[in-house]
Amino acid sequence: MENEREYKLPDTLRRLMEKHPKTREKTTQKKLAQSIGIRPQTVAQYLTGETTPAAKNCLALASYFGVSTDYLLTGHEDNALYSAMVDAQRRRMYEKLSNIAVLCSNAENLALALMEGLVDLDVQE
Repeated sequence: MENEREYKLPDTLRRLMEKHPKTREKTTQKKLAQSIGIRPQTVAQYLTGETTPAAKNCLALASYFGVSTDYLLTGHEDNALYSAMVDAQRRRMYEKLSNIAVLCSNAENLALALMEGLVDLDVQE
């Protein structure tokens, strides 16, 4: 069985540059380098495996192609981990939206009470 956690950035990066996952266009070393703020020679070194990207550049590469850093480094997605992360993010988003809905409801009730004269906002100066 192939080790899914094996470092394969040069192969993965080459594949992504051949066909961008979102645009389906080829990405040149120069364009990629300009987009993430590095030299084209550095991209060439990543492609040959001469050097590995620093964490900041790894994140920038993954962001540019719209993939996870795990995919960029290994060529595989850890679907269980990715799903768990997406689910956790979704739960946080729903919790925040729920809080916003409560705040909106409270603001609406206060506005209605003010319009009906049920609440007196006597501001003291």
